[in-house]
Amino acid sequence: MRGRVLEVTGNLVTLEPERPFRCFGCMQGECKKIAPVRAEKTRNRELSPGQLVETGLSGKLLFTQALGAFLPPAAGFAGGYLATALLFPSLGEASRAAAGLILLFAGAAGFYAFRRRFPPKTLPRILRVL
Repeated sequence: MRGRVLEVTGNLVTLEPERPFRCFGCMQGECKKIAPVRAEKTRNRELSPGQLVETGLSGKLLFTQALGAFLPPAAGFAGGYLATALLFPSLGEASRAAAGLILLFAGAAGFYAFRRRFPPKTLPRILRVL
């Protein structure tokens, strides 16, 4: 994402995203104003208000967040499917899959609630000054 520096406070930088960048809500006309974004300054580079910068996340961090988002629902499906097979061996394949789907959605909802309560502490980092 690209943005203009609004304020620099230590290693934290407040950015105004460029206009082409819009979240899904903004693309649907729900947002009246694009909210400022906070980013982390990693190197000892001097930044001043008005500069245009590019931010991003490391591949390792993106991979870790993706694993955290997909593992609880997948584990829920596997757990529901296997638990139904072990507890009720007479049930058919459709019943096992239905139990797996119920726990898949429960795992997704649980992860969503967890992330709403405890958002990730990592901020995007400033990659370069444009």
